[in-house]
Amino acid sequence: MNSTTLYSYGNTSITLAEAYTAWDAELSGAAVLCYSAMSCTVMTFEELKDYTFNNAAPFELRIFNSNGELRWLADTKSFDANNSTKNPGSAVYLTEKEKIDALENWEKSEDKCVCTRGDCYALWGEYERAEDNDYVFFEHRVGDLTIPKSLLSREAPQSGRKAGLTVKEYIAVTDKHGNCSVVAERLCGLDLFTKKQG
Repeated sequence: MNSTTLYSYGNTSITLAEAYTAWDAELSGAAVLCYSAMSCTVMTFEELKDYTFNNAAPFELRIFNSNGELRWLADTKSFDANNSTKNPGSAVYLTEKEKIDALENWEKSEDKCVCTRGDCYALWGEYERAEDNDYVFFEHRVGDLTIPKSLLSREAPQSGRKAGLTVKEYIAVTDKHGNCSVVAERLCGLDLFTKKQG
């Protein structure tokens, strides 16, 4: 087992744009899961910077790559669905890389982990078609899930393939008796896999 340290950098009063600007250098090529009252959208980090939310401001975002994951959650007390850039919220950046130069207003904490474990969570839909720069996955009664091709770097999907989120779990000793549990989990990327039969 290889031990590792997971660093968390948190900010409890920050807009979405301020949060991702602070970690811009770490988020190159990242995937974005964007949740609003209208939809769940998958996009690239580069697309997010120029994205127009059309009166459906996000209440939660997760921006992630192999370097780390930035999570942002809107403050429900002052949330305005028509205001996509000014809504205050809280954010945390999770990474195994210690940030040497301090970021103003970001509080650092760390977890000493005895090991990590990888996993994959299936997203809805099976591969149906390609459209310009996207792959489209479809499931009846749910609809389309569109994923930018650049986020699925392997070969083009075949019919019946599913997309999933790759994750990393961090396991640490959590009591005086030496018992361990998962203390954190972060998204690392997207991948394709074959639906299990049966």
